[in-house]
Formats: sequence, C-alpha cells, structure tokens
Amino acid sequence: MVQLRTQRTALVLYGVLLVLPTLVLGGLQWHQLESEHAADSDAVPDQAIAAAGRFRNEIANRLDRLIDNEGSRAFSDYGDLTIASDRGFAEPTPVTAPLMLVERPPSIQAWFAFDLGREAPIDVWGGRRSDPAELDHEFQPAIRQLLARYLRESNLSRLMWRWDEPKMFDVSMLQVAFNRLHKRELDCLQYQSAALAQQKVTLQVTPFHLQFFLDQTGAPRLFATRRVRMGQTPEIGSYGDCFSQLSTGMSLVQGFLIDPNWFFRILPADVAKTALESSLRFVAWNGAPCCGGTNEYHEELHLLKDLAIETAEDSEQLFAPMRIAVDTAELEAKFADKRLRFFGLVAMLAVSLGTGMWLLLRSVRKDLDQAARTENFVAAVTHELRTPLTSIKMYGEMLLDGEAEDPQKQREYYKRIVRATERLGTLVERVLEKSRLSAGGARPEPGDLNELISGLERQLAQYGPEGDLRFELDPAIPDVLLTQEAVTSIVSNLVENARKYAPVDTTKPGAEPILVRTLLREGEVTLEVLDRGPGVPVGEREKIFEAFYRVGTEATRTARGAGLGLHLVVLQARSIGGDAGYRPRDGGGSIFWVQFSPAVQA
Repeated sequence: MVQLRTQRTALVLYGVLLVLPTLVLGGLQWHQLESEHAADSDAVPDQAIAAAGRFRNEIANRLDRLIDNEGSRAFSDYGDLTIASDRGFAEPTPVTAPLMLVERPPSIQAWFAFDLGREAPIDVWGGRRSDPAELDHEFQPAIRQLLARYLRESNLSRLMWRWDEPKMFDVSMLQVAFNRLHKRELDCLQYQSAALAQQKVTLQVTPFHLQFFLDQTGAPRLFATRRVRMGQTPEIGSYGDCFSQLSTGMSLVQGFLIDPNWFFRILPADVAKTALESSLRFVAWNGAPCCGGTNEYHEELHLLKDLAIETAEDSEQLFAPMRIAVDTAELEAKFADKRLRFFGLVAMLAVSLGTGMWLLLRSVRKDLDQAARTENFVAAVTHELRTPLTSIKMYGEMLLDGEAEDPQKQREYYKRIVRATERLGTLVERVLEKSRLSAGGARPEPGDLNELISGLERQLAQYGPEGDLRFELDPAIPDVLLTQEAVTSIVSNLVENARKYAPVDTTKPGAEPILVRTLLREGEVTLEVLDRGPGVPVGEREKIFEAFYRVGTEATRTARGAGLGLHLVVLQARSIGGDAGYRPRDGGGSIFWVQFSPAVQA
C-alpha cells in the first residue's frame, strides 16, 4: 500500500511540474500579446494626429501656392483696361486687362475689386468666355455683404489686412487712372495720357488675407482680399475735374473668391490620395456629422480653424468638419490572428499534455492495478498455501500421534493429505505454466479436439458433484492446431472457473448442469463452456482474463483461487494460434469461448 501511495504522489507531482510551468509560460505569452496589442491600440491616436498634421500641412502648402500665384498679379490686372507699359509711348493705347482673357482655374470662382470708403460699383471678372451678367447675379450680393462688413468695422482691425508687410510699387498715374477711371472718364483720360504717363505715384499693396462667412442664403463664401492704397496727390487735380477723386488718395480692395467645393471637397480628397497611408481613410465633409466604422479611430479636422482663416463668427470656425480615420480592423485582424495561433498552440499543448498525462495515468493505473492484483495474488496464494499446509500438518500429526487407529479413518486422513498436496501442486504448476507460456515456445500440431476433450470427461467429473457437467461435442468439426497440454489446461480451468462462480446444486430438480460443447461458429472451430451463474459485470469483462485479477477483493470474495485460471486460458489459446473471450448467455449466465486455428492441409 505504501508503494501505491508513492506512485500516486509521484503522478500528482509529475503532473504539477509538467502543467504548472506550461501555464506560467502560456500566461506570460498571453500577457505579452495583450501588451503589444494595447501598445498598438494606444499608438492609433498618435498615428491619426500625425496623419492629420501631414494632411493639414499639405492643404496649407497648396493653398499658399494658390495665393502666391494670385499675389504675383499686378494691381492693374484687376480692371477692364490697362496699358502695356508706363514708358516709351507718346499716346498710350488701352488694352483689355488679363482677368478678362485668362482661363479661370477650378479653384477660383471669380475675381473682384471695389473702392473702399466711397460709393462705387463693384467690378467682377470671370476670365475668358464668362458672362458678366451671370457673374454679377451670382457674386455681387456676397461681395456687397463683404463690403458692408468692412464699412461696419471702421477700425479695420482683425477683418482688415496686415499693414506690417506691405509691398511698395511705383507706377504711373496713367496706369492708376486706366484702372479706376476708364468706365467713367474715358474721354478725360485720352486727353491727358501723355502727361499722366510722366506722373509717378507709390502704391502700398498688402498680402492676401483669407476670410470666410456664410452669406445671406447660407452658402459658404471664402474670400482672399488684399488692399491697395495710394496716398493723397493734390497735384493730380490740375489735370481736370475727372481726376479730383484720385487727388484725395485711393483705398482699393482686390481679391478673388475661392470655390468652396474645391476647398472643402476636391482639394482634401486629392491631398488624401498622396498624403495618407493605406491604413488611413479620409472622411470628407458632407454637411452632416461624420460617421465611421466601428473599427475606426477618427481625428477631426477643421480647415478654417486649423489654417487660421478669418471668420465672421466663432462658430463658423467649425464649419465643414473632416476626419482622418485610422482603420483598426487590420490591427484587430492581426491580433485575432495572433490570438488564434496562440490558442492553436495552447490546444496542441493541451492535447499533447492531456495525451501524455492520460498515457502516464493509464500506465500508472495499470501499474497500480497490477500492484493491486499482485497484492491480491499474494493474499490468495498465502491463503491457498496456508489452508492445505494446515490440513497436511493437522492430519499428519493426528496420524503420528496414533489418534486414528481405525484403518478406515487412517485411509480418509491419507486421502485428505493427498488432496491438499494436489492443491498445492496445482497452484505451483499454474504459476510455472504462466511463466512458461509468457516466454512462448508452444508447438501446436493438427489434432482431434473432441478426442482430447472426451479423454478429460472422467477426470473432470471426479472433482465435482455428480451430474454437474454435460458434454456436447460436434462430430463434424475438423482437426485443429492444438497441444494436449493446452486443451487440458483450457478445459480444466474453464470448468473449474464455472464450478467456483456458478456451482450447480444437483439436489434441486431441474438444475441445469455446466455445458461443455464444441461447434462450428461462423466457420471457426469453437470450444464453449456455458453456465447459469450470475454472469460477469460489464465493467469487469475486459479484466477477467488478466493475470491475478479476481472480481472483488480478497476480503470480500468467497471463492478460492489466485486469479490465474482464465489468464492461463488466454495464454494457452494464443500459444496454439487461437483466442479466448467471454459473452453473456441468453437467459442468464456466462459463455466462455475459445477459437482454434484450422489444421494446415497437406
């Protein structure tokens, strides 16, 4: 029992030492996977912020290029007429201004100019093939709204221009006159062109300033405006009354309307194609709050606010929100793939460890069962040895002491001593037979099975009550491979087993004897021993042919024996090329069968 407990303890310790490190390492690996996934997830906002910064910078660069390109235009381009040069002409001839001839780019809706500080018409140009009437209808109201704001802001504070960075230009008064007076005083200009060409004035031109507001219809308007200022020139009034308005100076607003569809839709979409990585997605402004996928992280952009574009109202800074969406589906897919591989590895380890533990447990259990059977065998052998030895000693001492003087009584004592000796001999012979059969070496030969069994009938009958055995031997069975020792051992052990566990009470009328029969079953020569005992429990049927195995324990079972009889049946059957087994008998009881190999025909 100490050995059994030691084996169980060793199994538990082995399992702990095998499973515990695996669980610890698996837990650490899982923690590492989760930590990496958490770090990647935490990096998503930074990735979105960095992408939004790149996106914003590229928008700003393209907008700056547009403004720089328009800023390079001379102030004289904003007009219907201009002159080719300020020098080298006697009678300058007016020509059509560029803004009436160029192809208007898709980023610009129209150019415009108006005088600030006095009532004057607003001029609007749309390039070649534009319709002045349509331009006035579409843009005059918004430009007048812009002019009204300028006039309302008398201090010209944040809605005006940066006068700290003006550019200074010296131009002829003739150029200024053609630009601002040609529609109203063209005749006056024609008489004074030569003199005005010699008169130089200095213009201050500010950088373009961006302003945004929603017009009276709710349409977005994005203006780029600059201011052109000329100081007072009283001497110009001497050229005629038509120039008197210029003698007090000039405050001119020039600019262009940026197409909001280009700025809020086309430009961002075009920038997104080159500035964003494949894992990023641009969510354009659609006039409604942005909605994204459940596997996306969004960084919001407000171009007006981010690019410091002037707005009439603070709330307009948040107009047309856009988003840079970081698709976390790929990140989650990678984590799911790692998780799948991890759990696949866990499953493989679990199967491997489970199989190993099961095999180990099976081996240990087999060893434990073998140890238990050996323990039962030792107990049984001890009992089997003690009983006949006690009988031999007792009857020998009685004969030695002369207690049995009657010859008949002495003969009975001698017979009992002989039976006890035979019992000891049978036990020793069975142990030796098991050892010999386990080592192999049997040489079966063709023979008549019925003949050998018939020769055992008398011998078997004398060891049991009269009439408890019946033989049914099929005369049609062919010869099989056998040895006399194997057949004798098989029949004797099966009959003895039946007498132990299913004894026949011949005193009862109708008692069914133990049946020994031979027959052809499914083409195989078969020996069967049938009884009407209690049968073998289902859980014990695979074990009863194992060495030293007996149903129950030595403390509970009543039938004598060492658990070798049925084991010897299997060993003997296999030694001659056959097999043995058990099946329940219809109506109750057991059938133990042995199949024999057919004799080889010459």
